[in-house]
Amino acid sequence: MLKKIFKYDYFWIHRQTVWYMVALLVSCVAANVSDRIFNGPNGGTLMWLVINKLCSALMVAACIALLLNAFIRLMGRFTSTLFKDQSYFTHTLPVRRGTVFDAKALVGAATLAGVLVCIAAGMFLGLVNESFLESLKLLFRQKGVVSLLLLMACSFYMQSLCILASAYLGFILGYRQHSGKNVCAVLFTFLIYSFAEGLLLCGVAAFSMLNSSVGDMLHSNVSSFAALTGADVVKTMMGVILAEYVVVVAVLFLLGRKALEKGVNVE
Repeated sequence: MLKKIFKYDYFWIHRQTVWYMVALLVSCVAANVSDRIFNGPNGGTLMWLVINKLCSALMVAACIALLLNAFIRLMGRFTSTLFKDQSYFTHTLPVRRGTVFDAKALVGAATLAGVLVCIAAGMFLGLVNESFLESLKLLFRQKGVVSLLLLMACSFYMQSLCILASAYLGFILGYRQHSGKNVCAVLFTFLIYSFAEGLLLCGVAAFSMLNSSVGDMLHSNVSSFAALTGADVVKTMMGVILAEYVVVVAVLFLLGRKALEKGVNVE
């Protein structure tokens, strides 16, 4: 049943999200082509400059729109199948509420992973050229850069999951109220996410007291930051942040699962 719920929700969400992905890739290719024409031997005109800037703006807008649409579709599906018009079908399924929540969590994790990969691929298509590839080659030749970039990418992904987990728990608690459910759901989501981020900052601050290198980096001024920052120090800090996000996201999902198992207030 977990697999069936996952499959049904996942394809429902991507019926619209896939078109945002296509629009993103098209805008990225258009930005790349217009940039090549503008920087070509016969393209340095005002018209191609305007076209290139418009395509670049569309590329950025498409990235933001895709990410926002993914969150909106996920939360729309979450509320409609648990609290609104489609909730009767969901709650009459021969499956525990905890399993339903597990499916929602897996759908959210898979959707956000696919969206972020699509955004990364689109940005690469939009920026790739000879000079960009040379810069990447020089960057990847530096020791520890690949692992650092992976840590940063994973941390950003976990931050996205933290927002989603906060929203799931916040909406479950918000829809238990007898009035102002939507307002309460958004408010609870904001408070939960703010508390989670506050815990993460406290964890980083505590770790900086135990690790002198990280502490020196965090307490350095702008002028001495470059001298104190090294790949190993940044990787250490990013590893701590990633580990904290994993713990916080796991706790939020467990709390959301437990809250859903206690019951829901269907409209």
